[in-house]
Amino acid sequence: MSDVRLNNICKVYDSRERGRGGVLAVKNFSMDIRDGEFIVFVGPSGCGKSTTLRMIAGLEDISSGDLYIDGTYVNDVPAKDRNIAMVFQNYALYPHMTAYQNISFGLTLQKVQEPVYEENEEVKAVLAEIGALKNEFALIGKKNNAGERKIDAIEKNNVAYAKSIDALTKKVAHLKNRGMHQSSVRAAVSKAEERVKSLNNAISDGLKQIECIIDDMNESKTRMSEIKEAILEKQQSIAGYQLKRIDQKKIAELNKSLAYYRRLAVSDEAVRNKDEVELQRLEGELDLINRNGSLSEEQQFRAEGLQDLIRRYREELDILAQRKISIEQNISRNQSEIEHYSQTPVPVFKNRHYTKAEIDEKVMRAAEILDIKKLLRRKPREMSGGQRQRIALGRAIVREPKVFLLDEPLSNLDAKLRTSMRSEIVKLHKQLNTTFIYVTHDQVEAMTMGTRIVVMKDGEVQQIDTPVNLFDNPVNTFVAGFIGTPQMNMFSVDMQGCGDKINFTFEDGLVLCFEKAKVRAIKDECLDGQTHRVVMGVRCENLFLTEKGKGFTCIASGIELLGSETNIYTSVEGVNVTLKLNYRPDVSIGDEIYVGMDESKLYLFDSVTTKTILK
Repeated sequence: MSDVRLNNICKVYDSRERGRGGVLAVKNFSMDIRDGEFIVFVGPSGCGKSTTLRMIAGLEDISSGDLYIDGTYVNDVPAKDRNIAMVFQNYALYPHMTAYQNISFGLTLQKVQEPVYEENEEVKAVLAEIGALKNEFALIGKKNNAGERKIDAIEKNNVAYAKSIDALTKKVAHLKNRGMHQSSVRAAVSKAEERVKSLNNAISDGLKQIECIIDDMNESKTRMSEIKEAILEKQQSIAGYQLKRIDQKKIAELNKSLAYYRRLAVSDEAVRNKDEVELQRLEGELDLINRNGSLSEEQQFRAEGLQDLIRRYREELDILAQRKISIEQNISRNQSEIEHYSQTPVPVFKNRHYTKAEIDEKVMRAAEILDIKKLLRRKPREMSGGQRQRIALGRAIVREPKVFLLDEPLSNLDAKLRTSMRSEIVKLHKQLNTTFIYVTHDQVEAMTMGTRIVVMKDGEVQQIDTPVNLFDNPVNTFVAGFIGTPQMNMFSVDMQGCGDKINFTFEDGLVLCFEKAKVRAIKDECLDGQTHRVVMGVRCENLFLTEKGKGFTCIASGIELLGSETNIYTSVEGVNVTLKLNYRPDVSIGDEIYVGMDESKLYLFDSVTTKTILK
């Protein structure tokens, strides 16, 4: 398990060569992700959710801000060294490899650290014992693999026997229908029945063999667990003999990083000076245009363009100022770490590849978790989309990462399979108890999977909250409209508090009066007796059909029958409105309907800031 901390993370794609300043993809993203959480980034296309995920993975550079994984600063740590695993939208499986080979491929390249010990007789004796245990572990693994193959062969034979029995049974029935008076028919029937009996015995023997093999394999797995514990105990017994020395390689890496940040500081300073000069020039040109008083259409267009450029350069200078602080902190951190590692010897390790037995154990464990043992010898073209996605998940699981990153992994699946895979990923998260960060544009996935959801728009975080709080207490109109299906209905109205009543006046003069006690608590400054322009939001399920003279009068322009639910589309005061009913009303397109709303479920937002005015 691992926690992830993002502190004012920004991502700017440089486009100054086009004379427009940088493109800000992610702005001041800050969040603490706790151990074992399932976090979902959700938002429309281009909101920065995948870019943020790629920065966590190390596939995108961080323009400014700090990223920590398990308490370790990782801004300048390569993706391969962050101990994370990523599952992509398009599976990314090798078509010429079997499922087993796809899952294990990363492990064949990955290296694991092994302690280096002093050379003495005691250590040599313990290492010899560890080597013998590892050899036994490998032999047991081979035996289990042979058992798995034998079970597969027996099951295939049993399927073939069952088909033969079915064919022979049909043949016997056909022969009996012809009559048993001929000796040749009786002989054929007798021979077929004997063959059926023989095949049934073969199937029974095969099932008994499978039971014996499974019992042996269970015993072997118990022994393998005992071996792993014994190896760990013996390694701990000689831990005091592990060599220690000054880590020159680490010092060289830190010096390289220090040199990089110093170069970056010089480069950023040059860019900052250039941007400040250009900003002064643009502000001067804009000031000169504004002095002329009334502006022509061409001057107005130029002034708007200058304002946009000035805004972009100011944003970039703000980011450069934040990055300057971050660079100074990194330089200070690297200097202190260089001093620490120059004076403090650290344990010595050597890198080695995973053994075949270790790889096999990890693959079989992942296959057992995902229930894909029967798929391990198939190639991707022989699998469905859901099966391929399980293989991609298995490839991530075997790495035993600190953090799982999933970038819209279900987008390529059909609706039914997407629903089943959602529940499987949630089960997997609970089983592994590891931090998951999941990116999607589908709010249904976000609401059903995440422990917390991050709603993003235009590179900025709009709200971070649990699914229930996000639905019940959206902080602004964007979150309110994005979360919920169908989308929330919204109206621009004038609100005025009058004693124990609240009046809402629509643009055409229609007035709705609700009791203050029934409406959700509103901020005191908005109920000062003055008229306030607000946005009223009401979810589709909180609108209902009522009697004539009550609520809105409108025309049904569309009806969707969804089995247990019905969606009715209409318009109120020129605004498209959707009703979501849990029954089938006797309404047809073109009918006049009367729509009421549940005043206790209203959402209210400031029309200028779009932020909620509810307490």
